[in-house]
Amino acid sequence: MSQSASEQITEQVTTWPDQVEDGKPHPAGYLRAAELLGIPAAHSLVVEDAPAGVEAGRAAGMTVIAVTTTRGESALQSAHSIVANLCALLPAS
Repeated sequence: MSQSASEQITEQVTTWPDQVEDGKPHPAGYLRAAELLGIPAAHSLVVEDAPAGVEAGRAAGMTVIAVTTTRGESALQSAHSIVANLCALLPAS
């Protein structure tokens, strides 16, 4: 039986601006986080609420879900998917 993605990730990482040379919209922060987790960028998911973060995730080759908690849909159009809040990502009960 294969493990789900959440079962495969056993540690949490945080990437700080001083760990990468370039900030968003450059993809370096997201690429560094994937590297620390040992996960290919193409198998990573970015959840973002800012246009620069959406751009960074796309540039990293990751799937990007934008959340309209701080910006409207029109500012986040380049995301793969747009949701109103994080609850939209939870399974239906």
